[in-house]
Amino acid sequence: MMKVFALAFLALFSPTQSKLQSLPEWYRVYTFDDSFIELNTNYVMFNNRHTERVRFRWSFLRSEAPGGEPQVIYQTRLEEIECDCRNKRFCLYNVELFDAGGGMIRSEGADKPGEWREVKFGSMMEKLFTPACQLIERRKREPVVVR
Repeated sequence: MMKVFALAFLALFSPTQSKLQSLPEWYRVYTFDDSFIELNTNYVMFNNRHTERVRFRWSFLRSEAPGGEPQVIYQTRLEEIECDCRNKRFCLYNVELFDAGGGMIRSEGADKPGEWREVKFGSMMEKLFTPACQLIERRKREPVVVR
């Protein structure tokens, strides 16, 4: 299953395919029984620390409550992750929670990024980190457009 996923993802992000097709705004990178995770292919934030930020959207079929807070119910979680692809590290930069109607319930973390963590082999973060770094590399090769 993972081999099929990896081959499909590589085909989508391969240099020859990039000239033939544009990416969807949200590309599904993982599916659970009751939720899925998508990568925003239009958003890569470059900075001067040799790290980049990408956005993942977690969509739940049923509303969720963050641990220990049953009064807060959300259906979509938007995470901005800072990636150090060279050293296989990441940190959570920002999290936004949205209700079923798309209204923002909470935003946290934008003013102080989280601590850097190593991407562990076989972890969920590795499943997200790999396509994120592939997208970052693709965006690095694209010409800069100044308007």
